[in-house]
Amino acid sequence: MSGVDIDPWPPYAGMQALMLIGGTFKQNTYVQEIVLGTCYNSMVWNYDPVDVNVAYAAGDDIVFLLGVMFPTDPGNYISNVQLQVDGAYVCCWQFPYTIS
Repeated sequence: MSGVDIDPWPPYAGMQALMLIGGTFKQNTYVQEIVLGTCYNSMVWNYDPVDVNVAYAAGDDIVFLLGVMFPTDPGNYISNVQLQVDGAYVCCWQFPYTIS
């Protein structure tokens, strides 16, 4: 994963956005799912998997597009995005934000 972009940014309570996850595969890879994790005020993490189930060839440039809905409760958040490849989480991108 070379980067994650959220459009629009910064988030606000209940905002719907588009998450773009980009990268280039260095080897033939089977992506099972993308897992979106969110932690509220440094407490419990919640995870939402999104099935992919697609094989990619080495050198493939990929952009995954996911619709996301940001939380409505005010506070501090950390979200992360993980790719599950061949049964293991191999990429992770994490970003903090605050909902007022």
